[in-house]
Amino acid sequence: MDIKPERPQDWRKVENLTREAFWNIYRPGCTEHFVLNQYRDNPVFIPELDFVMEEGGHIVGHVMFSKAEITLTDGTMFPSWTFGPISIHPDYKRKGYGLKLLQYALEKARKEKHLIPGQLPQFCQSCGMHLSKDEDCGRNADGSINFDYCQYCYQDGRFLQECS
Repeated sequence: MDIKPERPQDWRKVENLTREAFWNIYRPGCTEHFVLNQYRDNPVFIPELDFVMEEGGHIVGHVMFSKAEITLTDGTMFPSWTFGPISIHPDYKRKGYGLKLLQYALEKARKEKHLIPGQLPQFCQSCGMHLSKDEDCGRNADGSINFDYCQYCYQDGRFLQECS
């Protein structure tokens, strides 16, 4: 299995894959392949987060990300990202391919993440500390930022205190 960025020469195959993956699933026929086709020319499309999964030289999966906004009840708007559709060829469903593709894509998207002023509050999942900037966050074993835990609870891919 190989996951790599989608290329323009993959578009037709991916649209056919998406049609097959969603055909008659939520309603008669499907429109997901058309939506995907239209997203590629939309300014909200994020081409750096558009991936295909290949098995034996054939495309068997696809996922893409796009920009979105979250609007709170007071009218405040926050930038966000969304993903989908996640398309897995029917012959490869329920075998873990979708999960692997999603985990890969989320990891790539996570590396682009940063905490910035005005962002929705984030809190350490261990101690509850407010995480307001990247420096507040812990670090994974590979040195990347861990946005789930603070620097006082989590460093180098491990918790700093033994808690139960």
